[in-house]
Amino acid sequence: MDEIDLQICQLLMANSRLPQRDIADKLGIGVAIVHRRMQSLVDQGVIKGFTASISRSYLGAVGAQLDGVCECAILEGSLDQLKKNGSVSSVLTSAANLTSLTLILRSIEDLGPTAENIAKILKMSRPSVTISMKVLVGTEPLEREFTGDRKLTQLDYRIINALHQNARKPIIDLADEINITPKTARYHLEMMEQEGSVQYELNWDPARTAGATFIVRIGLKPGCDRTEFINQIKKRYGATFILTFIHSNIMDQVCGYCWAPTVGKHSDLITSLKSESMVADVRSGIVHDQWSFETWRDTLLRERASKVTVQIPMR
Repeated sequence: MDEIDLQICQLLMANSRLPQRDIADKLGIGVAIVHRRMQSLVDQGVIKGFTASISRSYLGAVGAQLDGVCECAILEGSLDQLKKNGSVSSVLTSAANLTSLTLILRSIEDLGPTAENIAKILKMSRPSVTISMKVLVGTEPLEREFTGDRKLTQLDYRIINALHQNARKPIIDLADEINITPKTARYHLEMMEQEGSVQYELNWDPARTAGATFIVRIGLKPGCDRTEFINQIKKRYGATFILTFIHSNIMDQVCGYCWAPTVGKHSDLITSLKSESMVADVRSGIVHDQWSFETWRDTLLRERASKVTVQIPMR
């Protein structure tokens, strides 16, 4: 995997339905190159799937991170319990049993009980919880805000559900699957895209390549602007910072989900970050394993897509 592969994946993380022609235009390369690279990433197991879901902003869901040292005997033995929690979307482990979990919560009120449940399962004595204010791919938000004022219809849910495991499905195949016309499918899909009620995501695992995937936590000096810092590291380090996280309850920290071609390059990056004028401290952990789970959001989509609408005859 190289810089171009990372840029392709970043574009797909923001919109996994983005046509290959658009990806090629954005990166200034040929469509055939994009096609070949995407297929290679799929064959390597780096790209696992292209998914569609109800957007988190439409649902009013809250994103959070929980970090701590897992003290249970075997983490893999606890994965089924984490799946049953329903709010854990991913788990990453690094050195010294440090474990990072990404959470999708129905509301902020669920944060305490969810964190307590996870800490009990993983035997974490001192878990740290951060609330995601913004997730950036490059310098742009990963997710669009919901700007509409209408409720999704059952047909909308059926369309999203039909794309749930294959967001790149052609319109004509989508229409055939749920027995509507391509025109109707396109109209509803474009309306949901414009208002931000549908979200196209990338299920991928960069750790499958011969490189180093790592989480870096960067403490900033007092008074430093986080947005300015993110713009600065984007210019300097490019797609190496795959995702950048800004948290609402820790104002002087920026977190990054990063990739480097070798462990040595990872060390060079950390050294370089420590020399940045706005940086107070840097902590990094190379990802050893990661898992992705379905959450309550996936269950909700299936339920709403399959809900039987009772037609009451007119008298």
